[in-house]
Amino acid sequence: MTIDPLTISNLIMGLAAWGAACLVALWLSLIVWTYRDIRSRARDPLVRILAIIVVALLFLPGIVVYLILRPPRTLEEEYQHTLE
Repeated sequence: MTIDPLTISNLIMGLAAWGAACLVALWLSLIVWTYRDIRSRARDPLVRILAIIVVALLFLPGIVVYLILRPPRTLEEEYQHTLE
């Protein structure tokens, strides 16, 4: 049984397209998650925009940078802490 090169080429192209679609979905989901997370942690619009830009431009290293630099508590946690 021989497999012709056209079939192999089509299979590789299909797998590459599927992998690229998964990477794009991951990239967009990280941007959305960052937006929702920073919205609950900071009031300053400039900080929100910069956080989203870092994740959008740097992708995986950007999310690591964001996780290191983000505020440790949400605004709700800060409010509850001040009430105590």
